[in-house]
Amino acid sequence: MSILNSPIKIGDLTIKNRLVMPPMATAKATDDGQVTKQICDYYHEKSFGGYIGLIITEHSYVNLEGKAGKGQISIADDTSITRLKELTTVIHENGTKVMAQISHAGGAANSETTGKAVYGASAYPMPKTGFIPLEMSLADIHKVIHDFTNASIRAKQAGFDGVEIHSAHGYLLNQFYSPLTNKRTDEYNAQTLNGRLKLHKEIIKSVRNAVGNNFPIAIRLGACDYMDGTTNA
Repeated sequence: MSILNSPIKIGDLTIKNRLVMPPMATAKATDDGQVTKQICDYYHEKSFGGYIGLIITEHSYVNLEGKAGKGQISIADDTSITRLKELTTVIHENGTKVMAQISHAGGAANSETTGKAVYGASAYPMPKTGFIPLEMSLADIHKVIHDFTNASIRAKQAGFDGVEIHSAHGYLLNQFYSPLTNKRTDEYNAQTLNGRLKLHKEIIKSVRNAVGNNFPIAIRLGACDYMDGTTNA
């Protein structure tokens, strides 16, 4: 048996092979972020035949302020659990494990979509749009930790086999990690690696305490900004 087709164990979770489908947004959720039949059908098609060991579903916002755009799945409150459970059931019935990618867009959010003020790591122009978000206070940061934690609890209740914390593509945690968007002067500053990763570690610790030791926690880390003078490791 090739390594690609051999099982891999992560804690108590056994994945039957090394084939993983990464998150790809469908933008097919309802206006309030509920999973639709279109989404379930899409993941049924991708998992049918059971040849994929693990699917990581598209990014789901942990609170409304962190919604990246229309059609995104919500994991921001308990009303989402029932339909998320329908999604995990579809994938599991095809013999594939599934993890939820949980996300906060931060300064990449759009107030026209969320109806909320837009907060980021710093009040500094976003690279793609030039938009300047409000800088998160310590209270805002603590709320984000709380919201990622509650989202992970919901993922477990909905039957996901683990969670992937989204820290890439210019979203909130990536904004804290990257010197390009993190201009803070407090303990979350980008002058040290510990400062850049402080929020990540606090979220992981809080999630672990909430979901227990046997629920896998992954992180998608954008380690390069592909721009001079910014993140390259």
